[in-house]
Amino acid sequence: MIRPEWEEDYTFILIAEEIIESNPEDYGHVDASKLTAYKCVNKTPPENYSKLYDLSGESEPEALTNTKRYFVKFFADVWDGMNNPSRILVVESVLRRIPRDNSGKVLHHLQPTSGE
Repeated sequence: MIRPEWEEDYTFILIAEEIIESNPEDYGHVDASKLTAYKCVNKTPPENYSKLYDLSGESEPEALTNTKRYFVKFFADVWDGMNNPSRILVVESVLRRIPRDNSGKVLHHLQPTSGE
């Protein structure tokens, strides 16, 4: 079995920062400095794999020793193959799964936005 190789993806964070800044009523509770995104660069998604990303969180006390609280993982060929509007939708999906208390927990549903 091939061990995954991960690279940090700064584009994801830049998009997240832009979304948070332009929609503070919906995403202002998210601290982009607590997010990180990694893409797997040496593997492709398994057959019948339908998720665009995985999101995990770290709560206290573990979060006290880590500068990041939310971790996004995806396959490089999936992310790199997306156009910018698709990437924005994925980032918004991630942001909508971060609870307002920033507890490190991940919501299994999307929070509504002010326009919904």
